[in-house]
Amino acid sequence: MVLLQEDRGFDLVGKYDQDAINGFDSQLINQIFRLLEPEKAETVLDAMAGDGNLAHGLYQYCVTHKIDCPKLVVLEYSQVQTKFASNKLAQANAEVIWGDVLTMTSRDSHIRIPDNSFDRVMIKSSNHEIPRSYQLELYRSIYRVLKPGGLFINLGMLFDDPQERDELREIARVKDTYAGMDDLAKNRHFLTREELYGWLTTSGFVNVKCEQAFNYRINSSIVAQQYFSEEQRLQADLEHQAAQVRAYRMRLNGRIQFDRNVSLMLCPGEITTARKPLV
Repeated sequence: MVLLQEDRGFDLVGKYDQDAINGFDSQLINQIFRLLEPEKAETVLDAMAGDGNLAHGLYQYCVTHKIDCPKLVVLEYSQVQTKFASNKLAQANAEVIWGDVLTMTSRDSHIRIPDNSFDRVMIKSSNHEIPRSYQLELYRSIYRVLKPGGLFINLGMLFDDPQERDELREIARVKDTYAGMDDLAKNRHFLTREELYGWLTTSGFVNVKCEQAFNYRINSSIVAQQYFSEEQRLQADLEHQAAQVRAYRMRLNGRIQFDRNVSLMLCPGEITTARKPLV
């Protein structure tokens, strides 16, 4: 993204099993594909795609259900992760772009994705990596590249309680700092429902709605194993859980549960859809 000066946090994320960290199962991911209706789409953009795991899942879903897979385009800010994505999606013949989602522009060729290019745009658990000041720009950018009548599908955390959101932000800041992801520690913005629905509507989307509510299930032992080096793991895990202890509202609402030396965070998530009008 044009706002970031370094990619290290995004590069590091490519090493992790994000679905395991977030507690996502195949049933939840397949719901994205059912809503996407790939049999009715010619072109699909996996924006903020990381290592391409969501696009790869869509390809496998199409193969399993004997559906002609739409043309897949993967956009990712980290050059390291685009290499992972290229390998993962070799059989799918997907186009992988090292690019900036805020401008929908390639970072090496500087070619801008044309308006009205995609029937679908999907994002999985990534929009909280964009600072608040750039969130509206993100949705306007997605709106621009969607064809009229096209569908945007977002899976992400979505809070109704701003205090819970702010407490999670502090917990994530501790984890990101110990994991060496200083850029994400500075830039993350977890969204409230009011914010997301408002920005989507302001961008021009219609029929903004919740398709499925669910909980992220973030286990501290998986976080420690995936994010922290062996040398720092015990100390980082203790500091991470100490930040959870300080999250009064989340604990009060049963969103943080402790069992001896392990914690579980139940963070509110939603699959949200929004459509670009036909005219």
